[in-house]
Amino acid sequence: MPPGNCVKSLTLHTLIPLRRRSNGPLVLNPIHRNLIDSLTELLKGRICVVGVGNRQRGDDGAGPRVIDARDPGADGFWLDAGMAPENYLEPIAQWKPDTILIVDAVVFGGGFGECRLFDRSTIESASVSTHATSLGTLCDYLINRTGARIQLLAIEPKSIGPVNRLSRPVECAVNALAHTLSSLIIRS
Repeated sequence: MPPGNCVKSLTLHTLIPLRRRSNGPLVLNPIHRNLIDSLTELLKGRICVVGVGNRQRGDDGAGPRVIDARDPGADGFWLDAGMAPENYLEPIAQWKPDTILIVDAVVFGGGFGECRLFDRSTIESASVSTHATSLGTLCDYLINRTGARIQLLAIEPKSIGPVNRLSRPVECAVNALAHTLSSLIIRS
């Protein structure tokens, strides 16, 4: 359980990071009800969750850390693809998923630790990626090989630099997402 500015939401049953709006009150941040509703609708059939990112570059490691923080009893295929998701295309395709959810730190202009879903048509425009191969190209390949629905679950980073820990808002978001995804995938 991360220390600091995280609270437990009784209605969402997950950790929700808090964020202060310019000298205003703390507000609930990344796991909004509409995101949970969208994930509930998306996560059907055989599900593959792919964490993408570099653990040695601060918040860029958010994707793999969601994989680490998942409930060990969660169903589905959870894969830490690190900095080279292109190296895992064949294991993903062989698993024959109906849904692929890519989790990655992406600069999309949200608040630090905020989470958003992007479909294939908007991945290229949303993604400021640190990966050798574009996520759009990976998605196109996996769609052609599997016919799966693919979405990017983006986490807005606060700091991408040479450190091996997450910023507090991203750490809270990672734990909240891992809990939420584990719960949704167990029930699917």
